Amino acid sequence: MKTLEMFGKEKSVVTRERIRNQYSALEYLLSKVLAEFPLDAAFAAVFAAVLKFRTGLQCSMQVLCGTYSLMTIAGASLGFAVGSITGSAEEARVVGFPIMVLLMIVGVINPSGVDAIQDPEPAFVRLIKLASPIRWAIEALCVAEYRDMEFAPTRKFFGFIRYMENPRMGAFALVKNGNQVLDAIALGDATFVSRIKSLAVLTGVNLAISLAGLTFFGPKFKQAISEEPTLFSYQDEAVPETEKQVVNEMDQERRNHDDQSVTANRKQISNSGAPKLPTFRGSPIW
Repeated sequence: MKTLEMFGKEKSVVTRERIRNQYSALEYLLSKVLAEFPLDAAFAAVFAAVLKFRTGLQCSMQVLCGTYSLMTIAGASLGFAVGSITGSAEEARVVGFPIMVLLMIVGVINPSGVDAIQDPEPAFVRLIKLASPIRWAIEALCVAEYRDMEFAPTRKFFGFIRYMENPRMGAFALVKNGNQVLDAIALGDATFVSRIKSLAVLTGVNLAISLAGLTFFGPKFKQAISEEPTLFSYQDEAVPETEKQVVNEMDQERRNHDDQSVTANRKQISNSGAPKLPTFRGSPIW
């Protein structure tokens, strides 16, 4: 949210300063990245650390904090991309909210399982998923958490007889380890490193879009023309040609009259000579 509205609120100031050649679009983008990304990543890492201590997840602290921090940076870069293309903060909110909701929806994994062979996803859904930081982060965390995990069997009591039952995990029945869970959600061949790389590439693409938006989608200005102004300026093609000619002739006559007046004044001054100063006893009065 913060990065989504940032470029829209600062666009007028940035445009004025860039017109003065105080900095370029790349320098401005780098300054925002250095100012915003470390703070956002730090808050995400703190949240991940608290989540690790309170839930006892299997994945390491480094993996959990790194994934959350990179996901936050990818989301911030997406806000940069949308804000750089739009013209104001209000327009950024109107455009950004539907995009973020859509990316969140397609990024969530179906908890009942995914059958990529029998029920393949449409091509446009797979294309949208490529731009979802939520998708890559969830898949990375699932792979890091469930890969090679062994589930403990559930202890059941029937009267005085105690027996062991295969573990159950929500909609997945009779699963024995985490690899079976990954196969059920179509992540059997996925790796944690590949998902993290995809998240990093997505961040780079969003920053490239932000740079292009700041460079090409800013306000357009015309350079001032240092020609002598005329009486009228005709930009409309519907103006008759004869009227244009009349106005141009009037403007030319005005210029000629001004030139003749200047020439006559110069001749009068040269013919009259220098003015005589009053004297007193043979010397000027001053």
